[in-house]
Amino acid sequence: MPVSMTCPTKHPKSGVYRLRKAIPSDLRAQAKRLFGVSREFIVSLEVKDAAAARRLAPAALAEVERKLDLCRQSVDAPPQALSHMQCVALAGEWRKDRLALNEANPGSLDAWEAEKDYLLIGMEYGDEYAPTPRDIAEAEALAAGHGIVADAPSLRALAQALWLAKVQFAETMMRRAARDYGPDEYAERYPPLSSASVAGSAVVKTPGEAVSFENLIRGFCRDKGVNPDATPIPEDFDRRRRFAKHLAAFLGHDDARRVSAEDAVRWKESLLEGGKSLGTVANHLSALSAVWTWGVTNKKTESNPFQGLAKPPKKVKGARESSKRPYTPAEAACVLQAARRETKATLRWAPWVMALTGARLAEVVQARKEDVKYKDGFPFLSIHENKADAGEVRSVKNGASIRNAPIHPALAAEGFLKYVEALPAGSPLFPDSKPDGRYGNRARTATKAMSKWIRDTVGITDEAISPSHSWRHWFMDAARDCIENLELRNALTGHTDNVNESHRYGLGYREKPERLYNAVAQIALPSIPDDKGH
Repeated sequence: MPVSMTCPTKHPKSGVYRLRKAIPSDLRAQAKRLFGVSREFIVSLEVKDAAAARRLAPAALAEVERKLDLCRQSVDAPPQALSHMQCVALAGEWRKDRLALNEANPGSLDAWEAEKDYLLIGMEYGDEYAPTPRDIAEAEALAAGHGIVADAPSLRALAQALWLAKVQFAETMMRRAARDYGPDEYAERYPPLSSASVAGSAVVKTPGEAVSFENLIRGFCRDKGVNPDATPIPEDFDRRRRFAKHLAAFLGHDDARRVSAEDAVRWKESLLEGGKSLGTVANHLSALSAVWTWGVTNKKTESNPFQGLAKPPKKVKGARESSKRPYTPAEAACVLQAARRETKATLRWAPWVMALTGARLAEVVQARKEDVKYKDGFPFLSIHENKADAGEVRSVKNGASIRNAPIHPALAAEGFLKYVEALPAGSPLFPDSKPDGRYGNRARTATKAMSKWIRDTVGITDEAISPSHSWRHWFMDAARDCIENLELRNALTGHTDNVNESHRYGLGYREKPERLYNAVAQIALPSIPDDKGH
């Protein structure tokens, strides 16, 4: 049996300090049910320095003691019966959380039909669903996640209610996948969990006041200068909230103070087992780790359970930053030729602008007529950030992305400047790319349209081609062929200059319009055949 330790000790292989505390034998069953461990709690302190480990140990020990208190309370309050209403309410909470996570992007109708069929396997008309041991375990986890200790008959009843909630969830998702976003036909059948509580049920209380995931994320975003109540909804806030809702659905609760390091590890493993890539899982963990770190700093939570977990996949030495490739000269010519035949502004002009400026699609479609301007007599597209635009988002990747991209002579000869001149004052550069309804982001609308056009109309289906971003790769290669000065190339593309300390001095090429224009003018267009193939 492991020895109970309350002082940090080194891991024998990694050298990272950790805190270990044995679980008393009379609490092992409760610890296994509530936290998934039965012999000891082990908390990695994520540091190799002894002094730092001693500073972190008290908070880690307090978290372990909190878990043991929960286990003791579950012993003191023996399992009791849940009412039928409570079981239905708990199942409703499960369904509500799953719907929040999946409704916006329902996926395939066939997949949800198959899911419903799978749930109905073995059921005969008029028979009551017979829960499996796995169903019972899932019901117990759902109840425990809401701090409820239920007896065996209640767990069976809860498993039956949960099965029906899954069937009804699949039916609703079938409607959503079929583009039916009418009222949720089952929502009013589930009572709120708060009104379903009855005297006599065993509820494990968490010491201290609960802090919901939602409130924690709102506080974090406000400190970052992001208004969570803004319209349209800020994408950074919405993204973290979506991840947190997924976590809440997995844990069965949304109390930030109750999330343990073991919970975070189990969630990470579940995401990986569910087919998420290492990079995607790292994004989930990193997004929530930042929120919980803010919570610790602002006395909302006692620890960050995600600390040290958000490790991105290791890069292969010598590998390219991206798996995407540039357009070949033949592909580039094919796309630009096809664009000439289009009547929609985005498809007609965005490929030409991206090809001859190296700009990202988001930088291009968020621009307005007034952003095409002249400096020292040379035409430029001003790429900048402006959060004051009502009803839509306008942003750049980073500070280096703010720049003036010179209009290539070939782009002017193609008629782009005449097109811009004909737009009404204040008009978006490409009015057909509307801001998406959720985030007010034109790039999302344009990306979908561009991808569909490149794949279906132009006929370039190679997955190594990114319909929009491959132009940036193409431009970089074209620039390397004729522009030897790296600082000049970076000024054109909006990349950061980190070659040496000199990049920190002076205004650089970004404030030299003539040098930028003359540089971009050297980039040669691919040979574009006319419509007769010449």
